[in-house]
Amino acid sequence: MQDIEFRVDDLTASESQALVRRHLEGMHANSPQDSVHAFDIDKLRQPGVTFWTGWVGEEIAVMGALKRLDAESGEIKSMRVADAFLGRGAGRAMLEHILSE
Repeated sequence: MQDIEFRVDDLTASESQALVRRHLEGMHANSPQDSVHAFDIDKLRQPGVTFWTGWVGEEIAVMGALKRLDAESGEIKSMRVADAFLGRGAGRAMLEHILSE
């Protein structure tokens, strides 16, 4: 897999919004309704949450977010790999990026 460029993302790009929608659709299709805790776009924009996208060239490959709980800990939120990049290491790369933060 090519190098992934990680960007702090303000969720204004259509590609970012589409990947969040894809993530939420998958969560609702595969989880009991009361067990879906994924953040929607508005929650991903709230203070204390940093949202990243990972890009390979001009294509969005992955997204992920970190919700800060305090100065030393956080909660990973709403990670999703774009379908075209499944099985290619994009999810692992995003997880490592978030953990390094």
